[in-house]
Amino acid sequence: MLLLTVFYYQVPAFIKYHNFQLKEWLYYVLFTGFVPFGFLLLRSNPIDGFIGELSYPIYISHYILIGVVGKFFRLQGGTWNMFIMTSVVTIIVSLILVQLIDKPIDRYRQKRLQT
Repeated sequence: MLLLTVFYYQVPAFIKYHNFQLKEWLYYVLFTGFVPFGFLLLRSNPIDGFIGELSYPIYISHYILIGVVGKFFRLQGGTWNMFIMTSVVTIIVSLILVQLIDKPIDRYRQKRLQT
C-alpha cells in the first residue's frame, strides 16, 4: 500500500471517463480495506502509541496555535513557513500538554483504582 501511494502518479489511468478514473476508485477501495490490517499490525508498536497520545492534544491546540504563531512570528497564512512553524509549535505544545496534564491525571486515576 505504501509503494502504491508513493508511485500512484506513475500508474497509468486505465479507463477514464470525464473526471472518473478507475484507478482512483481502486486505490480508495484498497486503502480502505488496508486500514483495519494496518491497525492490527501497529497496535503494539510503541511509536504508534506515542503518536496516539499526541493526537488529542494536537487536535485541541492546533487551531488556536495557528493564530498565535501567525501573530507572534508575523507569518502569512497559507505559506510553507507558516505551516512548518505551526506544526513544530503544535507538536511541542502537545508534548508539554501530555507531560504536564495527561500523564499526571492518568497516574492519579490509576492510584484511585488501586485503592
